Amino acid sequence: MIAPAPPTVKILATAALVMVSGSMPAVLAAQGPVLELDHFYVVVPPGASAAAQALRRAGLVIDPRVARHGGEGTASIAAFFENSYLELLWVDSSVAVDSAHHQVLADFQRAAAWRESGASPFGVGLHFLSGSPAELGFPVRIDSAPDISPDTWYILLRQPAESLAVDLFIMPDNRAVNTWLPRFRSHRPDLLAHPMGSRRITRIEIHGPPAQRPRAADLDLRLIQFEPAPEAYVVIELDGGQLGQVWDFRPELPLVLQH
Repeated sequence: MIAPAPPTVKILATAALVMVSGSMPAVLAAQGPVLELDHFYVVVPPGASAAAQALRRAGLVIDPRVARHGGEGTASIAAFFENSYLELLWVDSSVAVDSAHHQVLADFQRAAAWRESGASPFGVGLHFLSGSPAELGFPVRIDSAPDISPDTWYILLRQPAESLAVDLFIMPDNRAVNTWLPRFRSHRPDLLAHPMGSRRITRIEIHGPPAQRPRAADLDLRLIQFEPAPEAYVVIELDGGQLGQVWDFRPELPLVLQH
């Protein structure tokens, strides 16, 4: 996961933006971009024990393996679906933070204290369905992925002034979920065998005050919607919500599942 960029992150003009695919920038031509859901995260208390238990009671399989994001000071566990995954992410004091990501850690800490800070506790990873960064229409930044490799970079869409907004970022091409999830499904089908029967994330509706709506919300974001609300919460629709089942985990977890 990536949070807002630290001061050392490079800022790129849209006339010469970069495409990130495990390498450094190259100049791109402009077209209308379409961005697709890669994965979604919620910042939760350390260990995510209560959140994971609640989702398991609802009938989701949560992979117990913890991913530690070295350099960024966070860790996470996840529920996997055929097209995406839902990540429970927390600030972890046992995970190292490098010198370039101290501000990132502060941003995650603010997201963890979202009820007091007013910051959004949500993040949306995206990948390009079509188009390129040069077509986005506003400056973006790139940030390193220290837990992946030195030459892998994220494209950060949240603007510097949007400190309370939902974290929006584009995954490196070689780490996007569509490059590895088909193989993962075949190797670990048990992690997608949810007792509730859910298979795909079909809509994510992010609610929150105006300050939590990033400028990039106006892009063509497939499966992602933003709605005004006094307080932050997210509605995640599974399989089109055809069964009419609803699990509301508020107030402990700002999440509603529809299946």
